[in-house]
Amino acid sequence: MNVSLREKQSRKRVTLFLDYRVNGKRYREFIGITYRAGNREEKKNSLLLAENIRMKRQLEIQSEDHGFDAPFKRDADFIEYFVAASQEA
Repeated sequence: MNVSLREKQSRKRVTLFLDYRVNGKRYREFIGITYRAGNREEKKNSLLLAENIRMKRQLEIQSEDHGFDAPFKRDADFIEYFVAASQEA
């Protein structure tokens, strides 16, 4: 299982997203990070942040595959999680 960082180019902006498969189903997760095309410094900072998000998502998926909770999920507030999950449904 591999989580890939991909780019979607528009005229002036580049949008970053994650691309991965879980149990044969493909997911594209837009992570809300963009940068202006041609701006090297902004691209560098955006890619660094996006790579950290990619690694965190990969750790989360691999942990779930082996029956473990990701370390950052153990410290989460259950009530906050439950409220957020019920609003998504």
